[in-house]
Amino acid sequence: MDIFEVIGILEALKEDKRKHWVHPLYKKRLSIGQFHTLYPELRKHPEKFYDYFNMTSHTFDELLKSITQYIAKNNITRDTLCPEERLTITLRFLSSGLSYRKIAQEFLVGKSTVSKIISETACIIWDILQPQEMPEPSEELWLEIAKRYYKKTNYPNCIGSIDGKHIRIRKPPKSGSNYFNYKKFFSIVLLAVADANCSFIAIDVGACGRNADSNIFKESGFGKKLACGSLKIPNSTKLPNSNGLPQPFVFLGDEAFGLQKHILRPFPNKSLNKEERIYNYRHSRARRCVECAFGILTSKWRVLHTPIATNVNTTIAIVKAVCILHNFVIAREQAQYAHISRRTSTTLTSSRSQIITVSNSGKTTRENFKNYFLNEGKLSWQEKYL
Repeated sequence: MDIFEVIGILEALKEDKRKHWVHPLYKKRLSIGQFHTLYPELRKHPEKFYDYFNMTSHTFDELLKSITQYIAKNNITRDTLCPEERLTITLRFLSSGLSYRKIAQEFLVGKSTVSKIISETACIIWDILQPQEMPEPSEELWLEIAKRYYKKTNYPNCIGSIDGKHIRIRKPPKSGSNYFNYKKFFSIVLLAVADANCSFIAIDVGACGRNADSNIFKESGFGKKLACGSLKIPNSTKLPNSNGLPQPFVFLGDEAFGLQKHILRPFPNKSLNKEERIYNYRHSRARRCVECAFGILTSKWRVLHTPIATNVNTTIAIVKAVCILHNFVIAREQAQYAHISRRTSTTLTSSRSQIITVSNSGKTTRENFKNYFLNEGKLSWQEKYL
């Protein structure tokens, strides 16, 4: 067998492997594809539109307007996917958690096309919306956040609650146990700071699952700015109805975080006295905002319910996109989430055992807040139940 016969066989095998450059079914995308058949009908029924996209048509249109020029393609032909269809494919993936293959079958496009659309659109959504929906807070914004916290949770001088969430992923190649977390699955960590409206003030995505929340926070951009004092946090001020010393503005974390001047955690759950239980309750009442934010995020964007089967960089882009969409939707449909801030929770346990740093200033600040909650900031009914 000479070289020409070998080349002929290889060409025949290649041709047999891919019989169609474009599958005949995909050529019918404009007539039977989901975007061209279902989408026009959804526009006529607002409640069904919301069930499909997890946002109202008005919010969808505003989002589309914001990113259209960045996701539109220059070489427009009859078969080019328009910005509206590209956004629909992305939101369908994020809100349903379906695989690329299932999305491709629904919209009659190639699996590789779906992968490229979702990756590109997720990055654009973050880049365009982040300056508007998750800006770096100014001193005025911190004061506004603290005002909302006090109004909704009765915790003064609180400017955010902090927590981490493990995002399931497929094990990256040659990563060893770096992404294997204490919950016994592979993950990257979403570390977030939330306000009283359950919106995210800042996020850090991509740390390996084996790392502790406190260490991730120290290494994050937000944590480093807090450590060097460049977050523009307002100066200490007196607590409402109190003549005591001015108290610093604080972030509230769980037992995984270190106790510092601007970060408070609850008293350890060992032999708590009544005063400490009261403080822990008030702490939990305010800190639950970040837990509620994670709950809303995962219930709305179901891509977070199962392991995200992409490479780590694309997974990070997807998580950042759903976080900024979370803020975008809440800011425009806030009435639906108003009741969440009134729910209470007393769960403050942590299953992680770590060495936690405790500063004297943090201890003093927590003691001052505890005394305030027992006196000037006391709730009329708290002693009856705690």
